[in-house]
Order: sequence, then C-alpha cells, then structure tokens
Amino acid sequence: VLLRHGRMRFLDRESLWVTLHEILVNEEYYFETENRRPRIIDCGAHFGLAIYYWQTLYPGARVTSFEPVDFLYQIARDNVAKNGFSDAEVLPYALSDEPGEATFYLSREDSMAGSLTARRKNSGDSVSEISVECRQLSEYLDEPVHLLKLDVEGSEDRVLQEAASKLENVQHIFCEYHHGHGLPTNRLAEILALLDQKGFDVHVAKSSEYQKNTSERAMTFVHTGYSAVLWAKNRNWPRYR
Repeated sequence: VLLRHGRMRFLDRESLWVTLHEILVNEEYYFETENRRPRIIDCGAHFGLAIYYWQTLYPGARVTSFEPVDFLYQIARDNVAKNGFSDAEVLPYALSDEPGEATFYLSREDSMAGSLTARRKNSGDSVSEISVECRQLSEYLDEPVHLLKLDVEGSEDRVLQEAASKLENVQHIFCEYHHGHGLPTNRLAEILALLDQKGFDVHVAKSSEYQKNTSERAMTFVHTGYSAVLWAKNRNWPRYR
C-alpha cells in the first residue's frame, strides 16, 4: 500500500482496512509529549503500520515493537527496513507475565487475533497452535517511556500486572481490552484499579470495530465477547522527561 510518506507491505485486505482506519484515520495511537525523541513500546506490531504512524508523527521516535508470529514479524521488519526507520526495531517475542516458551493460538480467520489465551479457540475459530518465546514487559520499562501501546489479545491484564512496579516510568498507555470467551470476567475492573493505583487517569470506550457492529440496541450484546480501548495518562509525569 502506498502511503503519503512511504510504502508498506501488508498481509491481507481485512487487517489493512481495519488498521488504516484505527491508526491513520481515527489516530487511536496519537499522543502528545514535549520530548522530541519519544520512547515508544509497541506490544503487538502486526505488519507495522503503527510504526509508520509514529515515525511520521515524531520523526525522532525510538520504537521497540513486539510481534511473535514469524510471518508477521518478517513483514514488519521488512517494512521498517525499506522505509528507513533507523530508530525502530521489531523483536520476535510475545509479552506475558512469565518468560520462556508458551503456546500461541493463531486464528486462521483473523490475522489480528493471535493470542496466548485460548479465547479465539473457545469462540469457535479455527486456530493453529505454535510455540513462541515470551518476554516480560518490565524488562523494557527501566527508562522513561512516552507511549506504551498494548494490544495482546487477552493477556493485557497479566502483562500490566507483571510490569506494575515500573508503570511510573510510562507517560501514556493505549490498551486494547478483550472480554469473554472463557477469560475471567473481573479483568477490566482489575486493570482499571491497577492504573488508578499507579497514578493514571483513564478513558474507556468500545473499540471502533466493535462499536460499528453493536451501535444499535447495544444492550442485546452485553453477554457476548467484546473489545474495548483504554487511553491512560500518567497524572504525575514530570514535564522535563
């Protein structure tokens, strides 16, 4: 796909359509900081369109992205290289609360829905099971991080809880939250409580795709699985960082 500031190889048209609208039209990953070379941690790179967006928004941005699915990792890494994003890297790991090897459930129906949880399998998707290497988010939060973007398809609560002691080093958080299909029902409450305890103000909304599909007679969807988004800002962040 030819964009204003470069070209990006993509995997499939469905994921391209969704990510173009979420990232470039709605600008869901937009944030403001006084640092001219902001540090960004991107958990869930897919084919790397978010990297393109941040490198356009802040040309000096230093981005570390994670993508455990090998064919997506290769596409994202190639996109970084051919667009000359010298301050961006893509690492082939999943984020979890425990390091080491783990089973990853790769949906055959949705390339954006790979997960360390079995939620897509529980929902009836056809999935492949692959082995991936996991890292802990806390390893990457020893310095000021101006944006943490977390889209890990059901593991967001475990990832945030593992990194809780270092979240004070984060200025902004974008988190996509996934509910249902066998996941514990108290996860959203736990995430919100954790973020409030760590000094974040939070806004919550339906994800844009879920909102489009459930905007009418919304009450009828309450007992189904859903996705939401959280935008959080550290209210104690010092301006000089």
